[in-house]
Amino acid sequence: KAGNVEAAKGSSPNYLQFYFDISTPTTQINRPSDGQYLSSLATITVLASDNLLSVNSVQKVEYSIYVDTGGYYRSGSRDFNAATQYFNPTLSTMTDLSFNYSTGVPWVTGRKYIIASRALDKAGNLQDIFNAPVSSVSFVYDITPPDVGVLEPNGPREVNVPILSGTAVDLPASGNQLLDGVQVRIRQDSPDIDLNNKFNKYWVPGTFSPPQFNINPTGAEWFESASGSNFLNWSSGTFAQTFFIDNTSYSVIARARDKAGNYSAVYATNSFIADRSLPSSFVSIPSSSVIAGIPGAALSGTASDSGLGTVQFSSIAIKNLNTGLWYDNANFSQVSINWLPVEQPFTPGNPASWTYTLLTNAKLRSGTSYFIATKAIDDVLNEEGSGAGNQGTVRSSTFSYDTDVPTATVQNPLNLTFKPQGSVIAIYGTAADWVRSGALANNVQQIDLYVQQSTSSLFFNGGAWIAGQTAVSISTAGLPFGATWGYALDESFLNHNATYYLFVKARDLAGNVQTYFGIDPAVGQSSITFNYDVGQPTSAITSITDSSFYRMQNIPAISGTAEDETEGGRVAVSSYSIKEVGGQWWNASSFTSASELYYPLAFNGGKNWSAPMISTNLVDGRTYGVRFRATDKAGNVEAAKGS
Repeated sequence: KAGNVEAAKGSSPNYLQFYFDISTPTTQINRPSDGQYLSSLATITVLASDNLLSVNSVQKVEYSIYVDTGGYYRSGSRDFNAATQYFNPTLSTMTDLSFNYSTGVPWVTGRKYIIASRALDKAGNLQDIFNAPVSSVSFVYDITPPDVGVLEPNGPREVNVPILSGTAVDLPASGNQLLDGVQVRIRQDSPDIDLNNKFNKYWVPGTFSPPQFNINPTGAEWFESASGSNFLNWSSGTFAQTFFIDNTSYSVIARARDKAGNYSAVYATNSFIADRSLPSSFVSIPSSSVIAGIPGAALSGTASDSGLGTVQFSSIAIKNLNTGLWYDNANFSQVSINWLPVEQPFTPGNPASWTYTLLTNAKLRSGTSYFIATKAIDDVLNEEGSGAGNQGTVRSSTFSYDTDVPTATVQNPLNLTFKPQGSVIAIYGTAADWVRSGALANNVQQIDLYVQQSTSSLFFNGGAWIAGQTAVSISTAGLPFGATWGYALDESFLNHNATYYLFVKARDLAGNVQTYFGIDPAVGQSSITFNYDVGQPTSAITSITDSSFYRMQNIPAISGTAEDETEGGRVAVSSYSIKEVGGQWWNASSFTSASELYYPLAFNGGKNWSAPMISTNLVDGRTYGVRFRATDKAGNVEAAKGS
């Protein structure tokens, strides 16, 4: 009241400053980032901002954590039991204006969390807007390794593995986890193959020509697969069939990686053997190129796998080579090759056996050839001949069906003939069969030659005369069609003036045996009788008396007898010669021949032979000599005699 005025001061208590602040502070969550997948989270970091931050206007920073199963985190009790949004205090680090909370949050794997942050400034302004991904972020906590599986190869043996493939999943299956990739590596498990392929070594990714298996498992052996459905299905690039060496074993190993960086705790491994070896099948029955019937009423054979597998299945195809048609289990009706299953059930194995009974003799025609092919399939579906079976190989079979009886004939000796010494050494004849496996092949396999003495039941066996019907077997398997068969007989086993019965029996490749042994005009004669005659016939002049005298009026005709073994009928021809004693031989016109000439006598029946006397050519006072000579039907010629 006295009017004294206090001096102006710049300090308390009579001078004070205040901050007028109506701006809301903001926060930014720096860790974790929005949308992250984490296998650990030790610290939540929040950065606060305010318009008066330079004068430390931020009073506090708080955070809330929501779990997708419902509930908010309470740091005091370390649980997620708050039903409404619950904010927890952070620790302040004012030096960098950041706030964090770093202890004790009970994260649960596979769960998704939402973190929100807010700041309160000293003027009482409280953040109430939470913008993602600034002051509100979400992340998935995942510490569970993903699972992975390999579908291809699926082993234990594979023909071709063009693409490696499989599946993967991240557990537990809450729907929050996400796979990030699948890595694959390939190990060669077989022993050394070459310099580029080592035992128990891994493939160098990217090497194809040739592939190199020569590195250890250092991490460089892994390569990334391609994704299908976020790696729930995965696959590799394409591998050529020759990438994997035949009959060599490999292991395909896979591991999955999730977004949190967890790798599979257990790798998936499928091991296999590359098997491109083709199986083989063989036709065992029929074993002959010509048959008279299907042996045992069944075609049969074997099959084997040249690799490490088993023959799983076998089929058969049968072609009529005359019509070109294939069998359909009932008839030859198919224009193209028709594979038929063999007898079921088929027992797999290596080797395996097969039979087929649906082709019967009634379906075959005599004189027709047939082709049999078979095809084996192993347990990884390798097909013999790459699908063609054993066609074009010796494992297939071609046969001719033959129910026609073969025939053999005897050409020497002729029937009812007399055979001299040396003429029976070569017994021969023809052999023929209506069915031939080739134009130059005679399908008569064997000829049985029977030689029997007419005066006994003894048969010649090639070295002696024995009791019982016995044959000398002559192979004709290589005899060209139309050629003759032969047998060299030792004539020392034959007796003079003995009669023998000889017949032949032909057997063809199909086993058909000749049953007819008579005379067939279209074929010839299969049985004959001959007489072995090595003796000389004899003759005698009966009309002329030795050293007698004749004149023109009483000179007789030239006549006499001839016989062989006392039989006149065994003489084939009788002849005479005449000469001037001390001069030349008669040559049919004069006595001027230096050598002896014979002229035939006429057969007069019985043992009698004659010829007219050449009386008009005889000269008075001269002496003449007449000589007879007989030849028997065996061709034996009587020796010239001088008495």
